Amino acid sequence: MIILHDKIYHMTEMTAVITERGQVSVPSRIRKLANLKPGVILKWEMLSSKEFRVTVSEKPTVQGPYAVLGWIKRSNSDETRSTDEIMRELRAGDED
Repeated sequence: MIILHDKIYHMTEMTAVITERGQVSVPSRIRKLANLKPGVILKWEMLSSKEFRVTVSEKPTVQGPYAVLGWIKRSNSDETRSTDEIMRELRAGDED
């Protein structure tokens, strides 16, 4: 069951597979019902070890190639780092 805009939608079970990089695709029917577009931020809340709540963030999203500029500005320094070092930093916490 999905409650969206005060309407209840009874849906059959839908599944998604977590990729090797920890990514999950939102099922198409849910994306359409909730009008989810690329760049929308989803907030995850852990209710138990097997149950999660996902809500759409009210925070506006940054679109396009300029979205990465915040990370570049924070990580920019005089030191030279390898791509592997940068990727380790970006993926920090994925091992949990």
